[in-house]
Amino acid sequence: MYQIIPAEDWKNRVLILFTSLLCLLGRRVGEILTLPAQRMQTDYSGKKFLYYYPQKKRPGNIEVFKRKLNPLTKTVALVEDILNELYDLTDEQREISAWIYENEKPYLDGLKLTGFDESSSINLKNDMGIKAPDSFLKTRGIETYRKAGQVGCFFRYSDLIKKLRNDLFLRPALHVTHPRQNLYLKDILAVGFKNFAHSKRQTFKYATEPINEQHLRDFLNGRRGIVKSIFEKHGLNEQSGEIICLTSHQPRHFLNNLLDEGGAPDTIQLEWFGRTYKGDNKAYQHKTTARRGGRKPGTSNKNSNLAYLQKRLQFAKEEAEKYKNQIEEYQKLYQRVAYNLMASDLGSIDRLNSNLPEEPMQLDQETLEKIIKIIFKPLPPRQRR
Repeated sequence: MYQIIPAEDWKNRVLILFTSLLCLLGRRVGEILTLPAQRMQTDYSGKKFLYYYPQKKRPGNIEVFKRKLNPLTKTVALVEDILNELYDLTDEQREISAWIYENEKPYLDGLKLTGFDESSSINLKNDMGIKAPDSFLKTRGIETYRKAGQVGCFFRYSDLIKKLRNDLFLRPALHVTHPRQNLYLKDILAVGFKNFAHSKRQTFKYATEPINEQHLRDFLNGRRGIVKSIFEKHGLNEQSGEIICLTSHQPRHFLNNLLDEGGAPDTIQLEWFGRTYKGDNKAYQHKTTARRGGRKPGTSNKNSNLAYLQKRLQFAKEEAEKYKNQIEEYQKLYQRVAYNLMASDLGSIDRLNSNLPEEPMQLDQETLEKIIKIIFKPLPPRQRR
């Protein structure tokens, strides 16, 4: 669907992009829909990251704060493309949201006034693209009147501003505890024009609204007799013939279970998925008993141990090749220091990227042993599952 839906279909394109982020980042739907307006960034070590706001609430822990997220290595390029596309697709919506935030009134730029505080329904149609201006004014309770020899009805501009303020979303999209700076529609990616997702109502550009979980739910599951899901529209069914149904939380389960089956430790799962308690991982781990033992069903522990030993051997080969030249220098250096030769030779450690000072120094036996342990650091022990 990510490759099929065109950018011209704004609503469905934006919704499939957010669905893709659900699958690639494994965040909760609320965390995806409150992503700050951003492009992918790079930290000092060259790793790509983005910011998000964890929103899991527990008794005694209701804080919402900004946190860095490093996407999985294989997904970085795709996540970066999606963020860039979302940033560009919602640029106009955020710009108008910023204007509304500053002025606290509907965005009626371009609406011509026929008098000091007067306009006509014709102007609403021509200047703002409102298809049925008379009905638009009537349903909002805006008083209108006619003028002899004039086409269309007239209304007070101040009355229009007053009534349309009811359509504005002025409250924060997310209340942030740290750094105590709330996010508004102008600050997030999930923002659209008024009625953007409504199939039978006109979309209005004088106001904006957040893209919420109901919009995603209708997009993925539909509502019987009211809204068709994106899968139903494209005729995509399960193997059983039933229409595909996908909840917004299923991608988080799928990705967590995928990492668990791939051997990711519980501590890594806990940290990357933004959880507080290790026991929460179990709800997302759907491995069979055999898989929990570190092997596929029908295979023995012997095969698992052999695979582990092969990995250790490969690791040892890579490390030996990486540090071959350094090891020779370290061995020579240790022999000379151990026999109390010139202490100034310790300065060569600096050329091997150590943290020792440049000036010669005397080392006691305890410090010498620490250096040797660091130099000849053993392979990491096998982790018990």
